[in-house]
Amino acid sequence: MTRVAVNPELLNWALVRAGLHADPLFKQFPKINDWLQGEGQPIMKLLEKFARKTHTAIGYFFLPEPPVETLPIPDFRTLAYRQLTQPSPDLLDTLYAMQQRQAWLREDRIECEAEPLDFVGSATQNDEPEAVGREMRRLAGFEEGWASSVGSWRDAVSALRRAMDLRLVDRAVFFDFYQDYIKAERKQKKETAGGNFYNNQNTRVGELFATQVIRAAMEGRVGFWEAYNLTGLHGGTFQKYARRLGFNPP
Repeated sequence: MTRVAVNPELLNWALVRAGLHADPLFKQFPKINDWLQGEGQPIMKLLEKFARKTHTAIGYFFLPEPPVETLPIPDFRTLAYRQLTQPSPDLLDTLYAMQQRQAWLREDRIECEAEPLDFVGSATQNDEPEAVGREMRRLAGFEEGWASSVGSWRDAVSALRRAMDLRLVDRAVFFDFYQDYIKAERKQKKETAGGNFYNNQNTRVGELFATQVIRAAMEGRVGFWEAYNLTGLHGGTFQKYARRLGFNPP
């Protein structure tokens, strides 16, 4: 079995970075203390397992010394009025995934010859926040104070019903929405505390982003493996979620 020469400092860095200690991992890695003291070297299979456990890219263990990781965006996080200095692996993974999705979606929109959005970059740090807020509401079609007028989903249904009575909303459209609303309410009550996995993907992945990726995959503009990586959904899970969004993947 081929053993991998890894700098013990990198192994210790990976543990600290992930908020882990060596002792609880002894059952999974019986030689971990030897590795950390430089008295032994892991085989590749165990190093890969250790990388997964610590949420560390395998390539980091081949560096001569631990890297200095910084957030790729401005960091305004605080804890007890102290600025946090070390980003967690989960936070970094999330940020890198979001940047990957942003880059892909931007290229996809350019490829599809989508028109640039005029409001992007139109505000500066010197603008008054209130003025920027008013412009955002105008672009979104919201009147000032709209949020306070509808306090809950049930209030929103009542408002839509009044709009139907005033013939501002088509009757058939309202009742189609209302039936779907009732079904969703009943279904939500039956689900466990963990929620519905596929409904959660609308938040985790984003329905709009997922729709763009699925459409691109079905049109052959992106491979399904890349679509899996972009959404974090693989195989049958990806196919089932696509069907819930109205697609019929192969």
